[in-house]
Amino acid sequence: MASDPVSVRKAMKTYWDKWATYNTESGTSFEMMLLETQSRYEYAKRLSDLDRKEIVSLLPDMKNMEVLELGAGIGRFTGKLARRSKSVLATDFMEKFIHDNQELNGRKHSNVTFAQLDASKIPYPSESFDFVFSNWLLMYLGDSEVRQFAVDSLSLCSFVTIVGREACYDLVLGPNNSNFNGLLELHGQCPTLFTP
Repeated sequence: MASDPVSVRKAMKTYWDKWATYNTESGTSFEMMLLETQSRYEYAKRLSDLDRKEIVSLLPDMKNMEVLELGAGIGRFTGKLARRSKSVLATDFMEKFIHDNQELNGRKHSNVTFAQLDASKIPYPSESFDFVFSNWLLMYLGDSEVRQFAVDSLSLCSFVTIVGREACYDLVLGPNNSNFNGLLELHGQCPTLFTP
């Protein structure tokens, strides 16, 4: 797959459109967002639960903060962020996922708003938010997009906490392990690269 930003974004959009279609019958789930197949559902559920718990434990006190959630997907963290903060703007570039997130969290949390937004093109001025949150987003961006994302997101708020992790290195991708004929190229790294 080409690494220019336009090609990367087009490939990601195509991939997630197919996932959204594939999961329409059974419903979009947190486990689906982990790119897992039905045969590995219990593993994905356990991984999802552990991952959320760990990430939430790393969050600062946000009770008076306005939060921008980039790559919110179907809301794995939106509700947890809403309960801990003054307000959340949950964004994703997939319209279906924003809709699903709104269905899951919109009525429960009056302090959440939703917007379709490509995280590689953040339209907000400097210091528009108190906290920017994203999880498992960078692996879907090309190298130049990651650099621009860092510059843009760091300028959005004065409070910065960066927690980095790589994911999906060893996961089964796509329905029926097909990776949709190579449509998705994750930018994850082998975990041994980070071992001391």
